[in-house]
Amino acid sequence: MAREFMDGRRGTPKEYAASVLYKGKRCAVCPNRPIMEAVTFMPLDELFKRDPQAAALSQRDPSGFMKTVVKFRMTDGSEAPFVKYATAYSCSQHKKELAQAAAKAPSFCVVEMREGPADVPIMQGWTAELANVDSVATRVTAPAGQVRVNDRRHASENRG
Repeated sequence: MAREFMDGRRGTPKEYAASVLYKGKRCAVCPNRPIMEAVTFMPLDELFKRDPQAAALSQRDPSGFMKTVVKFRMTDGSEAPFVKYATAYSCSQHKKELAQAAAKAPSFCVVEMREGPADVPIMQGWTAELANVDSVATRVTAPAGQVRVNDRRHASENRG
């Protein structure tokens, strides 16, 4: 199955997603293409405390600085501003090293690990659309006796 994804033109689903998501990026350890990324977020107040130049940068270019700010919901339900602090990429060979390095991040930081889809068989065809929860089909209910259109290609009678 691994090389049959999209008639063998795209490799595996994970390789295809990596080629689209991480275009032009390289592994932090070697020159291979990445399949995973780790994004580190730091609380805004902690950043200003540890790096006074960041406070000056936020005053000089507020719109550019605000592009890096993300709000996270805390355990007490409140929202706190975090800054995208660092991004690292890894290939399949160095995935373990990236996870270990991310585990060593300071306790006040949040590390988000992003990886592409699993290499599972992709169901294709009309029967797969019926079985697939995330189907491209749009189900529209119609009054009894009329036709229900599931997507542009298929129509069936309304049975309910």
